[in-house]
Amino acid sequence: MNKSRRFVALDSWRGVCALLVAVHHWNLFSAWHFNSNHFLLHSWMFVDFFFVLSGFVITHAYVDELRSAFDLGIFMLRRFGRLWPLHASLLAAFVGIELLKYAAALLHVPLDTAPFQAATDHPSLAPNAILTNLLLIHSLGIHQSRTWNGPSWSISLELWTCLVFAIVCISSARRPSPLIVGGIALLAATCVFLLSPKYMEATVDYGFLRCIYGFFIGHLVYRVWEQHPNLSWRMGLFEIPAVLIAVAFVALVGSDAWSMAGPLIFAAVIYVFAYESGSLSGILKTTPFVFLGRWSYSIYMVHWFILNAVIIRVAMIFGKIAHRQVIHLFEFPDFDYSVSLLYIKNMWLMDLLCICYLLAVIALSAVTYNLIEQPARRFFNKMAVRLTAARTSRSMRLVREDGLK
Repeated sequence: MNKSRRFVALDSWRGVCALLVAVHHWNLFSAWHFNSNHFLLHSWMFVDFFFVLSGFVITHAYVDELRSAFDLGIFMLRRFGRLWPLHASLLAAFVGIELLKYAAALLHVPLDTAPFQAATDHPSLAPNAILTNLLLIHSLGIHQSRTWNGPSWSISLELWTCLVFAIVCISSARRPSPLIVGGIALLAATCVFLLSPKYMEATVDYGFLRCIYGFFIGHLVYRVWEQHPNLSWRMGLFEIPAVLIAVAFVALVGSDAWSMAGPLIFAAVIYVFAYESGSLSGILKTTPFVFLGRWSYSIYMVHWFILNAVIIRVAMIFGKIAHRQVIHLFEFPDFDYSVSLLYIKNMWLMDLLCICYLLAVIALSAVTYNLIEQPARRFFNKMAVRLTAARTSRSMRLVREDGLK
């Protein structure tokens, strides 16, 4: 199996799903809110798509390389280098804004909220969560809610799920048995089903189990895929039905027991598109979608900053200065809840603002990808290569010395 192969269509899907999560977090009243768009309101489920896809591609890249404690260390170094630099950069940006607010408060400048105090429905901006965020342990049940950059809860959990995966691999004589992997996924899913009050809509409470469930399902999907490499022409026929089923599932299922099937639905989509043989795969392999896939991690991480640190904050400051109410409480009978949303003038204007928001997210993601993600990845990968080369050199030297004795 060619380990250097990239699943371009799946990467593009990652970019599309990252944008859907960004729109899901668009907590400004607009036409899609007014029309009770179940699909977008339930698009938090696409985080499970990320978990399953990570299990698939990480298995493809590393399952045959994890044989010792040293391999585990190199693997975790690479994963840390992939996830932490952008996360830490955005955390620094959020903390910097709060420090600026603190300075502004000393100068009696009007503020939307007090420094280090989250607005309604926003993740906690508590100073004591800065260290846990830097250590990527902030989603392991330490805090009662998400902290600082809201989407980063899943990044924390994916890193530690990768550690569990690596331990399972090096504990096996060869590859981990599918029965063991399936048992881990089933155990995690059962715990989520029995313990999580919102089932799969779990984050800092039972999100770790949610991530393990999806990740190990992704591992199993890869194991099935590599055993049937000659189904390309057949799988192309299932691309459109697979997408329609996934869209219908997300639209119809909320935070109920049926959400437990989410990783399985996404697993089927990933399996079909791994063959990259249908018309939709052809579209996903075009340049715009390829770039979306390339910037997907940045899209997922920076959208919260643009939305909450820029758009909402500027609007709230403007509201205070102009003595206008910009935050309104809206009730959604179809969903049996009410929520405070930013609303200015009319909902169609808010839709236009949403488009501008997505364009800004994509633009900033291109910048952070080139200035933060890529340089950091190269740095940590070079470090991993040097450590591996040093270990190989030392092993060869010891072998020569033994031969001379």
